[in-house]
Amino acid sequence: MIGYGGNDGCLMKVLTEARLDLQQGMYWCYLRSAGRPRQEILDLVGRSGGWLVPIDGFDELMLDLQGTLGLDVLDGFLQTRGDERAARYMATRSATIQARSEGIDAVLRYDEPASSDTIREKDAESPRVLRLRRSSAVESARTPQQWDSLARSVANEGRCAEVYEEGVRALPDSAEMATLAALFLEGADATERRAEDLHFRAVALGPADSAVLTNCGNFLTDVRQSHDEAAALYVRALEADPNRVATLGNYANFLRNVKQDYDAAEVLYRRVLDVDPLRPSTLGNYALLLAEDRRDYDAAEALYNRALEQDPNHANHLCNYANFLTNIRSDHASAERLYRRALDADPNNANSLRDYADFLMNVRQDYSTAEALVARALKIDPADRDESVF
Repeated sequence: MIGYGGNDGCLMKVLTEARLDLQQGMYWCYLRSAGRPRQEILDLVGRSGGWLVPIDGFDELMLDLQGTLGLDVLDGFLQTRGDERAARYMATRSATIQARSEGIDAVLRYDEPASSDTIREKDAESPRVLRLRRSSAVESARTPQQWDSLARSVANEGRCAEVYEEGVRALPDSAEMATLAALFLEGADATERRAEDLHFRAVALGPADSAVLTNCGNFLTDVRQSHDEAAALYVRALEADPNRVATLGNYANFLRNVKQDYDAAEVLYRRVLDVDPLRPSTLGNYALLLAEDRRDYDAAEALYNRALEQDPNHANHLCNYANFLTNIRSDHASAERLYRRALDADPNNANSLRDYADFLMNVRQDYSTAEALVARALKIDPADRDESVF
């Protein structure tokens, strides 16, 4: 094994349960600087009569293998790949210059091909974009991911919706494009009806697309409070892809926060962690369930720490853990440090502002600072809504 640290629970399960017939044993390369692998890996290698190989790094190992095996150096290959990328960039640049000469006011960015899994769940950042006037040839060549990237590159929020609408018109049969536009438009009261139309359009175009179904379900429960319709879409999404962790996590949050079905929610949280044991959002949300609904405080604290090891600057998890330390552990000094870290990570997080204000008022009796934080929170979120942590 080269370049694999054994941290993927799914792959490790396959390796440990498979009956591997390795005549020469398994060779497990590990970073010398990180020390010997954990016991699970030692047991796996030992069962095959294998070998532990300390290495200084992947590149260093490849150079050693190159010399030992008499392989050609990669200089020529890298030069060719660089020339190909340069050619793609020049083609994009030429198209941009031509488009601008025709009166187009957008700025194109050259990007490598994006991952296909780009539809954001409800915990992702809202996009930011602008209006375009483009020839049909340029429109048809742009993917949903490229429209979204272009949209998020524009600072003027007033023009963002127009760019997404351009993308929808350019790609009328794309469920992903409709969903990306809906995710942006659902963030403002004035455009929520249009967002709803686009979500349902996406579902019609992609009736078996788990991401599309999940995002529509999120909208229905969070914005429209249509919980039964949302539940039906979550179920359809899992039927389409039973192991999609974002769908499992969103449905688990729904079952806990809306249906108060803690047993079913816990089953789904565990399913997520079986597939992705290091997923910070699920670790933090499962910690909330264990702390608030199960009263299993030690297990909850362990999950909070795991979540923050993976994402030390996640404002919601920092704040939730701070609340836990205040209310359950009475560790006010540690809690205050976490409240401050949460606000450093996201100064405009209304939940963090309110929770820290409560702490300052009830624990520190610092009423003036607490009042200032509440004023900031109300300016950001006048409706005082309880934002999702997923």
